[in-house]
Amino acid sequence: MTRARQTRGSAAGQGAGFLRAANLERAAVPHGFGMRGSAEPPGVRRAAQVHGARVLCADGPAGAALSQPAGETPRPPHRTEAPREADALYATHPGVTIGVVTADCVPILLAALAPTAAATPAGATPAAATPTAAPAVAAIHAGWRGLAAGVIEAAVAALRRAAPRSALCAAIGPHIGPCCYEVDAPVLTALFDSPAPPSPQLAPPNALRPTRPGHFLLNLGAVAQHRLTRAGLPAAHITTIPHPCTRCAPHFASYRRDGPQSGRMLHWIAVPVSPRGGRVAP
Repeated sequence: MTRARQTRGSAAGQGAGFLRAANLERAAVPHGFGMRGSAEPPGVRRAAQVHGARVLCADGPAGAALSQPAGETPRPPHRTEAPREADALYATHPGVTIGVVTADCVPILLAALAPTAAATPAGATPAAATPTAAPAVAAIHAGWRGLAAGVIEAAVAALRRAAPRSALCAAIGPHIGPCCYEVDAPVLTALFDSPAPPSPQLAPPNALRPTRPGHFLLNLGAVAQHRLTRAGLPAAHITTIPHPCTRCAPHFASYRRDGPQSGRMLHWIAVPVSPRGGRVAP
């Protein structure tokens, strides 16, 4: 597990108090996992989150509506259009910043990056092996409903379509811990198609711990990481930010602790502008 770094601002104007993931920092991808009091960077593009699996594209001019997903019937235009509903966004245009908000759910930031020469096939030159696809990024809001609906798989698939010759890396941010997240059989059924503990193929061994009859403590982060690896990301390309449980730690927003007054934490990622950004570090 790689360590996180906390920053108090930057030359690019990002807000104070964001946590950074080592794998995204090595790849020079601008990003941040928020805490209570983290100031929102300017120009972050967000959707209306509904605990589903819809993915939207955030490319386009500033202020433009989020893009209609391919294959969906277009809706008639409205005089004042509200943010589109989605629980994952992706972008490919340099400088575009996207984000999600959470208060116990799992935030995931993804980057589609050109592999380094270390991944060069035998007999190929580094120049020939380096993809020409533009870097792309995604931000995911994953609660148990989103995980059950397949939001991680949908976002990974969208990112691969946007940058088909790239390698993916992911960072999992602060979320509620298994110490405080008790769920019942209907949640297990939605997540794993069974009210009983799932097989190792469906969830990691540390995903659940039984409590009282019909109830379990759920490790949302472990389930999210398992879904990422099932979607094809190598374990070495996934970082989980070391953090206390959001319900236990007062410097994180927690709906389970504070209810509707909890507020939300912003987590953001931007498509790199600098040509040095967007490569998977060895």
